[in-house]
Amino acid sequence: MKRIAIILSTIIFGLQLHSQLAHAEIYKWVDEKGTVHFADDPSTIPEKYRDNVKSRTTEEDSMTLEERTKANKQHKDQVKERLEKEQKAYEISIKEEEQRKTQKIKQKEIEDTRQEELLKAEKKEKDLKAEEAKKDQGPEYVEDSCYRCGGSGTIWKETQMLTKDASFGKPKWETQKIGTKCPDCNGKGFTMRRVR
Repeated sequence: MKRIAIILSTIIFGLQLHSQLAHAEIYKWVDEKGTVHFADDPSTIPEKYRDNVKSRTTEEDSMTLEERTKANKQHKDQVKERLEKEQKAYEISIKEEEQRKTQKIKQKEIEDTRQEELLKAEKKEKDLKAEEAKKDQGPEYVEDSCYRCGGSGTIWKETQMLTKDASFGKPKWETQKIGTKCPDCNGKGFTMRRVR
């Protein structure tokens, strides 16, 4: 928008200057050194050169009213056409900038997707290698608490035993618990379970 404002102000200034110069009478004079000078105000010419001043009316002064109107209209049309061209060029540049931004965003999305796919492929390859390495190592076992002894390593059995009281000498049957080593876990309290 600033660009358009600058162009408009330049054109308006040019039109004002053109209209001022178009109606002015131009004075030509030559100094002692032979340098040619032009002025639009005769009071600015040094007195000693005023006798040799040649004046010339502008092209617009020699035109009829109809010709001036036609020339002004033609000039306005040219200015309008130039402004329209500038406006179109500005709009095209904005569209191109937006397209470049959109292109960059799409390109970044494509790059991110490609990077993500590469990372997934690398992870999959690592997982496959890890599985192959496990297969090469043979079966894998984990410790599980022994189901039979409950993890104690001992199996308790109740048995009836005949005991003798020392004082009375009369035998009695009593229930006693006898612990034996668990045959499933060999007294360790856990068994090895194959997982692979």
